[in-house]
Amino acid sequence: MRAPTQSGDVFCDADFQKHIQRSQRTLGVLRRRVVGTWLALTIANATLYEIHYFMDYAWHMVAQEDVPFLTHLAVKSFFDARLLLLTLAPFATDICFMRFVLANDVLIFVIGRLLTFSQEGFGETSWERVWLVSYYVRGSLTVCVAMCALLEQSPQRLHEVMWLTVIAYAAPSVIDDLARFACTLATEHRINGCLAEVFPAMALLCFACSPRVRWALQARLRLWVDRKAALRGAASIACLIGGVRHSEAVAQAKARFRTLRFEQLTFDALRTNAPDPRLGGLAAPAALGDCDAFISHSWHDDAEAKWRALLAWRRDFHSAHGREPTIWFDRCCIDQTNVDSDLRCLPIFLKGCRRLVVFCGETYLSRLWCIIEIFTYVHMGGLVEDVQVQAVVRAGREEEDFQSIMQTFSCFDVAACRCFNAEDKHRLLAMVDVAYGSTHVFNTVIRGIVSFVHMSIHREISASRSFAATGCSSNPELEIKTE
Repeated sequence: MRAPTQSGDVFCDADFQKHIQRSQRTLGVLRRRVVGTWLALTIANATLYEIHYFMDYAWHMVAQEDVPFLTHLAVKSFFDARLLLLTLAPFATDICFMRFVLANDVLIFVIGRLLTFSQEGFGETSWERVWLVSYYVRGSLTVCVAMCALLEQSPQRLHEVMWLTVIAYAAPSVIDDLARFACTLATEHRINGCLAEVFPAMALLCFACSPRVRWALQARLRLWVDRKAALRGAASIACLIGGVRHSEAVAQAKARFRTLRFEQLTFDALRTNAPDPRLGGLAAPAALGDCDAFISHSWHDDAEAKWRALLAWRRDFHSAHGREPTIWFDRCCIDQTNVDSDLRCLPIFLKGCRRLVVFCGETYLSRLWCIIEIFTYVHMGGLVEDVQVQAVVRAGREEEDFQSIMQTFSCFDVAACRCFNAEDKHRLLAMVDVAYGSTHVFNTVIRGIVSFVHMSIHREISASRSFAATGCSSNPELEIKTE
């Protein structure tokens, strides 16, 4: 492990602003490449649709001939593919672009229905009236869902309802096409081209109802347009910070960064994560880079076991440096009156600490914020070797807890991680979606990063067993102090 550096070495405004600016530029480049690729595919698909429609489908309609099966299939496939490709284009955080896609869908469906109504009205025969009314109703349903989506303010909710719009179009289309085919077969004893329209609509419906399939496709496109994992990590950092300018982001973090001396921390602060103004008063403003350790932990691990691990780390630090460590501890250092602002500064806070100390218990890898902290520390330039790991195990149940911790590494899945605030989970998973396209790719990246944590825990298990074999204890009972 490298020796702790002074604050001037750890944090330089100019260098850090360049880092943030580079991350934001990377996100912009990734957006343009991905969106540009989808739009190019959409335009190419729309061109083929127009060619097939006017040169083949419309010609048969004007000649009052039955449209061939393959012509039905081609025209319907191109139309549904246009809807799919355009819906895949926006990132999960791009509110403006998602609204553009929805507005485009509304325009296409409204114009299509109006043109049909001006030419066909409600038809002449009873069967024509049934099918045309169905056509108008399906279009109206799709437009209504799209209009409701346009009113959504949350990007996550807007993204969900945008795909619901696709389902609102595809599901009735499948039912309508099957009904038309069945009626034609029953009354005219022949198979018409309507059957061909069922297959593209069913494929579109299955795709819209399968988020994992969408994520896999988007992940492959992310890898194709940008194969540098480091750049995708930088894009994630930009998502966390938000749309503020790099200089403003650093200025906000410098104004909000606070630390406390370990000797001020008590066991009572670990009992619960409920806001407590008294604890906030323990922390004091500090310069970025003047903090010895960012404490990363899960509030769902055993409090007494975590306190013993904290005291053990403090003892080792005091032995090495001859003084109390200064720490960033969430419950004391986050402004409880403006939590969102502090969380947006998280990447800068992590960079402003000399090391990351992970207190890993059996629930640590199941908490999404814990994973984001490790990920962010590494992608902000922190060395994996500077991540210190302390196992959080209960007294008398060390072996059982060690095994539980090791088990969490083998079954890690970021999509299964939990957050106290459901909105935070949606926002963080949207960040993963933007940078990596799928949680599967992100899982691979995280497993590579936390492999160091895994090895540290494994070494601690081995040391614990060695001490136990000689009748000693690797984790002596430490006094639990309260306020």
